[in-house]
Amino acid sequence: MNRLWIIILVLLFSTPGDAQLRTEAIEAYNEAVPLLNGGQCDRAVALLRKAVRLAPEEVTFRRGLAICLMETGQHEAALQEFRRVVEADPDDHEAFYQIGYIYSEIFQDLEQALPYYERAAQLQPVSTIYQKTLGLTYERLGQLDNARRVYEDASRRQNADEWVEKRLSANQPAAYRVKYRLFLSNNGRSDVRKLHLWVSVARDFPPHQATEFVAVHPPVTQLVQDSVGNPLAYFAFEDVPSGWKQTVEFDYRVQINPTMYHLQPGMVYLADYDRTKRQISHYCQPERFVEVDHPQIQAKMRELTRTSGSDAIRAMREIYDFVRLNLPYTIAERTHGALYALSGGSETDCSEFSALFTALSRAYGVPTRQVHGYLHQPDAAENTAHAWAEIYLPKGQWVPIDPTSGRDSPEQFFGNINSIQIGMWTPSRLLEGHDHWLISEYREDQSMPEIDSDVDYQIEVIPLWRNADRPVPESSLDLPVVTSLEEVMQISPFEKRSAVTPLTLIFLGIAFVPMLVVVALKFKQESW
Repeated sequence: MNRLWIIILVLLFSTPGDAQLRTEAIEAYNEAVPLLNGGQCDRAVALLRKAVRLAPEEVTFRRGLAICLMETGQHEAALQEFRRVVEADPDDHEAFYQIGYIYSEIFQDLEQALPYYERAAQLQPVSTIYQKTLGLTYERLGQLDNARRVYEDASRRQNADEWVEKRLSANQPAAYRVKYRLFLSNNGRSDVRKLHLWVSVARDFPPHQATEFVAVHPPVTQLVQDSVGNPLAYFAFEDVPSGWKQTVEFDYRVQINPTMYHLQPGMVYLADYDRTKRQISHYCQPERFVEVDHPQIQAKMRELTRTSGSDAIRAMREIYDFVRLNLPYTIAERTHGALYALSGGSETDCSEFSALFTALSRAYGVPTRQVHGYLHQPDAAENTAHAWAEIYLPKGQWVPIDPTSGRDSPEQFFGNINSIQIGMWTPSRLLEGHDHWLISEYREDQSMPEIDSDVDYQIEVIPLWRNADRPVPESSLDLPVVTSLEEVMQISPFEKRSAVTPLTLIFLGIAFVPMLVVVALKFKQESW
């Protein structure tokens, strides 16, 4: 800013005072500006302090000092100067925005930042950066309705800005078609007498996600569920020759309603849980990759929750913050688990983040499970497999917590779900130690197994087919409960073909429709 412009500003907006002091203040400010622009903020601070001391009523000088203090890391002092700016000029939108920035990004206090971001956006509603920052702050605070309102307004003003449209999509109900494919092949030289395949079936996550089982190919031999309600499909293949290939495809429709659960300290205490219930006790126990009873897990849990007492939500937040802030994020080729992550392993991605959170939470006493699914990313080349966790509340709700996504937006992913997180399975102990499927085979010659398997998936957005405002009910699948895979293997594929299950009825219904049409046409012709 040149000398003439500063002089004009001072003459227009400053109160009358000693002319010599104003002149010295202007000279100090003009000397500081090129230093500030050149990155020499340490030298500029002293000059700006002098200008403010000589002309304390001049907002321009004080704003420059506040910016310079921010650049030199003197955040408390910068905050005080910006506060004085807005006291002198309640319409200074830039100062309001900078105060919000210091609170949110420097002091990590979104609650304090919010009113300043709101005021900046109110004063300058056409500002793209103000609207985006305000919407994202609402998201990070879990105020999804407010975030959606800001994004809708910004979309109208900015003619469908791509970033705004992406955030708006994530905060509105959405529906997807998800096709999950498992490729099998017998690459051995000998035939396989019997091939058994178990595959996890995608489930509901009420009240925020409804999953509709549309079709499966080939037809399943049997649908079952484990002791806590995780559904599995069992396939039996007989006489599988060398060179055999088979694709198993599941087709689902999924609707997700973004939901806020408003987790707050004091909501739930450990005494509120009845650990005699099967569902509760099951999700407090160790399993592969979730080493609840290991001394290191137990010690870290006690360290993290020593000030939480029996306040379960406060303890969950301490564990969540530890996991999201202390694990490095690196794409891992395989799952390593909670103990590996806690011990300083370098290959930690969402699987380790969710496993460590689950292990520490179970060790504390809160029933916790992992959720495996996908992130729908419309602007990316492909969607991404993802894992997060859910904690159980005594009233029967499973509440999502995603420490991986929470690295940058802690409030947004602590007890909230958005519409791009597509849940598919929770690990079944019937498949413990394996992924979402398990294969066993029998060869009469006892040769080494050479059945290969691989998976892919396809996700597409479809129009909503349910009432978006209606909560998703608890699943009521009437499936036989099994406690071991051996129970399922006792069912002969040939016997099962004559049995009736919900899925069988679907297939029979589809096949029976053409027959009804033919009969009706024939009857009509005869009546003529």
